[in-house]
Amino acid sequence: MNIITAIQHFISKPFRFEPISDKDLLEISHNHANSNEVWDLSCPCGGTLFRGKQLEADGKTYQAGGLVQFANGQSYRASFLLNTAKEMGSEAEQIYVQIKEQWLALEDEALLQMLSLTPQEIFPVSIKSDREIAR
Repeated sequence: MNIITAIQHFISKPFRFEPISDKDLLEISHNHANSNEVWDLSCPCGGTLFRGKQLEADGKTYQAGGLVQFANGQSYRASFLLNTAKEMGSEAEQIYVQIKEQWLALEDEALLQMLSLTPQEIFPVSIKSDREIAR
C-alpha cells in the first residue's frame, strides 16, 4: 500500500472521540514542584529543571514550589504555574495544595472539607514562590 492509499484509507474511517470521564480525570497524575523546585516550561520538551537562584521577569511560565496562605491565616505547601511576564507582575495559576501526602486543587471541594473552610474563608489567597522573582 502506498502512502496515498494509506491516507485515503485512514481518512475514510469515521473518527470517534470519547469524552473523558470524571473518573479518568482523577487518575491522570499532575506534576507538582517540590519545595524549592522550579521547572521552566518554556522549552518544547515540556520542562527543564531551573537551576538559577532567582527567576527572571522574562514572561516565561514556570512550575514552582512555594507556600499558599489562605485568608484565615493557614499556610500550606503549594505547587503552581507562575507566569513572570514583566508587564503583569507575576501571576499564579493552577494552584495545588499539599495536605499530608495528597495534592488538591485550590478549587477542589475536598480541600475545603479537609480544612473545614468555606469558600469565603479560603479567598483571597497569598502565593509565595520558594524562589524570588528578580525585578
